[in-house]
Amino acid sequence: LISLVEDNKLDGIELDYEKIRNDLELWNRYFTFINRLKEVAGKKDIRIRVVLEPNTPVEDLQFPDGVEYVVMCYNLYGYNEDMGPKADMDFLDDIYTRFHTLPSISYALANGGYVWENGSPKQIRISEAEELLKEHNIEAIRDSSGALTLTYENSTVWYSDEKTLELWAEELNS
Repeated sequence: LISLVEDNKLDGIELDYEKIRNDLELWNRYFTFINRLKEVAGKKDIRIRVVLEPNTPVEDLQFPDGVEYVVMCYNLYGYNEDMGPKADMDFLDDIYTRFHTLPSISYALANGGYVWENGSPKQIRISEAEELLKEHNIEAIRDSSGALTLTYENSTVWYSDEKTLELWAEELNS
């Protein structure tokens, strides 16, 4: 990893290992890896950023310091048949409450969303959602989550735009 960073003239490494969930032994092994990498990277002035899923068992772990942590504040809904926004205010409040004490923490928000056609989800970009609005001559409704939603034929769309991201960022910073 260090060679790849140096060869490509990068300034850091981002680790995005997902689905560790509640496997505390695997978390401890992952932290051992991060500490070893941090030791070598630190000698070469290479930054390390670690991406965390919202379901990370923060309360049960001792996170290494000296790296940046980023929490994924999205996918509350999406990869299943339950329809809804990528995040809502309760979800964001819970993430902030659980993660804010970690050293060097930041939060990742996501625009775009999902369209559920006949109950099956598919990712959608903002531009695609806006095309659907024009195509079906309908307006999206902004709900209490800050996200936009629309329904047409046998499909439901939930997506986040720039305004949604502003609202979510305000919620995390309040």
